[in-house]
Amino acid sequence: MSTQSPSPPHGTAAASRGAVADWIERAESTQVPVFSATVADITSIVDSSRSSAKDLADAIGRDAGLTARLLKLANSPLFCQQGRQARTINSAVVLLGFNAVRDLAITLSIVDQVQNAPGREVLVDTLLQAFHGAGQARALALRAPHDGDDEVFLAGLLSRLGELVFLSSQTPELEALTAHLTPGKLPDADTQRALVGFALQDITAALVEQWQLGPLLRDVAHRRDDDPRVAGISLSVEIAAVGDSERWAALTPGALGVDPEAQDLVKRHAALAGGTEAESLALITKAAAEAAEIAKRFGVTLTPRSAAKAELSASDRTPVPSTATNPARQVAVLAEMTALMQQPVTLDQLMQVAIEGIVAGAGLPRVFFALLTPDRKALLIKHQRGEFPALPKLLSLGSNRPLAEALEEDALRVFDRPWTLFGDPAFRTPGHSLLQRVMVGKTSIGLLYADGGVQGPQLAAASTEAVVLFVQQVGLSLLSGKRAVP
Repeated sequence: MSTQSPSPPHGTAAASRGAVADWIERAESTQVPVFSATVADITSIVDSSRSSAKDLADAIGRDAGLTARLLKLANSPLFCQQGRQARTINSAVVLLGFNAVRDLAITLSIVDQVQNAPGREVLVDTLLQAFHGAGQARALALRAPHDGDDEVFLAGLLSRLGELVFLSSQTPELEALTAHLTPGKLPDADTQRALVGFALQDITAALVEQWQLGPLLRDVAHRRDDDPRVAGISLSVEIAAVGDSERWAALTPGALGVDPEAQDLVKRHAALAGGTEAESLALITKAAAEAAEIAKRFGVTLTPRSAAKAELSASDRTPVPSTATNPARQVAVLAEMTALMQQPVTLDQLMQVAIEGIVAGAGLPRVFFALLTPDRKALLIKHQRGEFPALPKLLSLGSNRPLAEALEEDALRVFDRPWTLFGDPAFRTPGHSLLQRVMVGKTSIGLLYADGGVQGPQLAAASTEAVVLFVQQVGLSLLSGKRAVP
């Protein structure tokens, strides 16, 4: 992604701060995904000097899905090294500390919101690189002579905060930068400032201050590399940016000379780690291989572009199989949705769980849910999973006959040929796809779309039956369960 660059001159820095503050204010008012209610609640608690661990636990606890995933992470080998289990958010605060739980909650919320943002390849790359860099930073922290590998991991992850916020926005500045994007890479910081008035790292620095995210991340955001932990995080971000596990696995100590960029990173890594270059290369390669698994622990299901292209290439050579279902996962998700009925729950929470069931249980990798607008003349895309083209936020029913018809039908609509999804030839569905309206009682509230991926494998009966079941459970939960404030 973008490379490190020197801090701008004082006048330029002041102009950047002003431009960033203006952009953040507009982004918050236009519902940029990462400025979610949960993040706002958590950061407001951190801002208050009177806030307690209980206040933090209560804010997180209002989101049942977030609570469950945070506890699962807190008890994973990534964070739980004392053998003690956290069964509540309060106990997680005791075991991990206030700041770690806060950062975990913010990270999980951001991961959810970023994955639901309109799909952009560079956004996918940035999210996955953020986890790769964080894993590299943690591995280096475990080797280097200082403590706090958990804090280093989370600081490494959130060091890409500004890029994730910006790339998941729908602001004019993003459109200005989009024309200069190349696969897997953003323009450098100076070019970013020339195009939009600030560098994306400036957003990170501003949000770190605004959200009070702690001294280590503040030092990372301002590139104060006199702290070896900050230097390690900065280096790890560079390591993740130059290549994924495939590139690092292809290197050997003897072959480093043919890759000067990697060789320089390995030398700097060895200097920080206090070992040999061969030891550092092995450590980097191992951390790169573990990055995808770490991302999965946080709920990242997006596919990196290189893997998506490889999958597409393979499917061109071999027959495309039917979608594979996972009945055990379906049962687990249905149980989770049933449990949500026992507490205040929102449509967003239910749809996130249902879409997880459709992707992991019904074997349909591309899904989006669109909510009817109050005037019932359009659909607003609220949740999205999988590799879509850049989806518009608002779908007019007047120019989308299949969507309008599906909203009037009880039965699931299954398509066995491509059709124009948004009234635009650029948005063609694959060969096999489905639409299912979402009902609460006798009222349609939106539509769920799903397909088997770019190559459009034939939809298995078990997959379509599972979709109907999950959608019905959403309606039942909203009708019968306790309603929370959206």
